[in-house]
Amino acid sequence: MLQKLIEISHKLEFADLEKRLLTIESTLNNGQAELIVPLVGEFSAGKTTLVNALTDSKALECASKPTTASIYAIHFGASHSHAVVHNVDGTSREVVDIAQLKNDQLADCPVIDVYDTSRKVPESIVIVDTPGLSSQDIKHRQTLVDFLPQADAVILVSDINQQMTKGLTDFATTLALSKRPLYLTFTQCDTKSQADVTAAKEYLLKNTELPLNGVVCVSAKTDAIDELCSLLLDIQRDKTTILTRVNEERCKMIAQEMVARIDILLDSSKSDTSINDAIREQEVKLNRIKRQINSLLDTISSDLAEIQRSVSRQFEDKIFERLDSIVAGKSSDYDSEAISTINNTSSLLLNEFKSQVIDLLGNKVRETKGTVSLEGLQSIDLSQLAITGLSYNINLNVAGHEYDGALATGLKIAAVAGAVVATAGAASPAVAGGAGIGGAGLTGGQAVMVGADILDTVTDVGSMISNKRTVDRINQAVKFGNKFNQNLGAFNDFNAQVGQHMGQSKGLVESLVGFVTDKAMGKPQRRRVIHQYIDTSLAPTFAAELRRITTELRSSISATLNNAAEVDCLELTASLQALQRDSQEQIAAFEQRIKELKECKQLIKSL
Repeated sequence: MLQKLIEISHKLEFADLEKRLLTIESTLNNGQAELIVPLVGEFSAGKTTLVNALTDSKALECASKPTTASIYAIHFGASHSHAVVHNVDGTSREVVDIAQLKNDQLADCPVIDVYDTSRKVPESIVIVDTPGLSSQDIKHRQTLVDFLPQADAVILVSDINQQMTKGLTDFATTLALSKRPLYLTFTQCDTKSQADVTAAKEYLLKNTELPLNGVVCVSAKTDAIDELCSLLLDIQRDKTTILTRVNEERCKMIAQEMVARIDILLDSSKSDTSINDAIREQEVKLNRIKRQINSLLDTISSDLAEIQRSVSRQFEDKIFERLDSIVAGKSSDYDSEAISTINNTSSLLLNEFKSQVIDLLGNKVRETKGTVSLEGLQSIDLSQLAITGLSYNINLNVAGHEYDGALATGLKIAAVAGAVVATAGAASPAVAGGAGIGGAGLTGGQAVMVGADILDTVTDVGSMISNKRTVDRINQAVKFGNKFNQNLGAFNDFNAQVGQHMGQSKGLVESLVGFVTDKAMGKPQRRRVIHQYIDTSLAPTFAAELRRITTELRSSISATLNNAAEVDCLELTASLQALQRDSQEQIAAFEQRIKELKECKQLIKSL
């Protein structure tokens, strides 16, 4: 069958199918051919930990969250441990220290070949560590689906504490249709007694409908992997049988593709006129698909707009509640807490937006059945979407405390002036006059003039007065001013020292003033400032950013759908045009081509 299919694909110039068939032929003729055996399971089922237990290097990173869609192919029995990283552009690089492979740095590396010196696994078996089924990243699942046609057998991996999840069961049920042998490995068996492990194994075998070829139990943490190693030896012994059966299925699938192509060409090649009609029909089909895409885009756009509005409302509600809680409480830095809360909330709700979009696109793929191909929607990259326009232009730390400094200064001056008068005793009228100046007679700002600037002024005026009595009074006023300045300086030092002792960044008087004004003016003013900021700036800006992201996302969806439609229709049109050229240039060759197509179709069906 294989040789005939190769000959037919070559004769009909189906180059892509011929290449796949030649690969199968090479595998069957090569006694050293490798068996590709991927480990498939939910994220955190223990796949990478299990791989590390099988290797000598034990250096693959076990991520705490899904970070890469890369495929790790582990080759055993190497002379030394190393890795080859294959980049998306076709280039590659060698990594000597496997521990340097970091998942978050391999986003653009679809495949990493790891070579390990361990001989726990036969050299002819390549164990493949795949992305987890439960990852929310569309790329991860798409990478797994794209890789599975290369698999010769599959080992399902499940935490014994969770048994088989629905996601893994559904995936394995679909996979079973490809006729690849399925095996199951229970991990973390050290967390249960031997009786519980045996019971779990027996329960699974009795109740599952999956065609499992074997079930083993391991504990990678305790290096109890003997059952798995024994299973891998059995798989290696059955290598020829496995490869033969799997490659037969691959040939059958290729044969079906070949017949479908021949049917399209035969239906459209009854005459030169029918070919032209078929080409025009493809153009009509493309236009019809584009109309359907536009209608679908309208529906998706409406759904995206509703998601955007819902998330914007959530942001406004959550940010109002969280910022109101901050400004109503006590904090050494309201602005820092507010900025952190805004960033965290916007990031959280952007992730919620992405999650809802992923669900929306997935539902569209499942719900829509027709001429429009939606599979490309699941490959749209949402990782680069980001909120970039939020700004913080308020100062909560000073709100309601704008006059604290002036109030504190007035209190200190009044206190110092009173103390000077109190210690002056029964002074002359000039000193008594000073009490009026430093006490209730003048304001805080005027008292500063008396306590500091008046000295120079008095001295200048005194030089112009010759009256002795007046001079005596002026001298007494100068002494009072000097005393006031000395006491004010000492009070300021005392005020600062007490504030530091109390753990404050400002003086005692300033702290007391701030405490009194915070309840009267601080909290109400902060609330007014933050409410105005949310209503007029923050919430509208977040909503505008989501609208921008939604517009960009709609453009990506539109381009993805239209490109898929163009490719599908243009490829078939190109085949029809080639057939048309044959018929126009040489009728005999055209008729021979038709004859070959019919003969090839009949031959394929007889295989």
